[in-house]
Amino acid sequence: MASLIVIMMAHLCHLELFRTVSHRNVVQLFGLCRDKDPHHLLLEYTDWGDLKQFLLATSPITPPNGTVDSNKKVAEG
Repeated sequence: MASLIVIMMAHLCHLELFRTVSHRNVVQLFGLCRDKDPHHLLLEYTDWGDLKQFLLATSPITPPNGTVDSNKKVAEG
């Protein structure tokens, strides 16, 4: 039981760090509700969906529309 508490505390510390990050290439955390389980996150909307969908869509192995430069454009904003 003590290890579960340690894991939960580490997770909460990571969430607090995520809340303070502000960068144009990182999804923004707008809100965090920790009053009851399960906890809820309110995140910025992204057109690409989750990280997996973004990576699949922008992979140089199967570039969208045959262009490899799209990855660079997305990373640069």
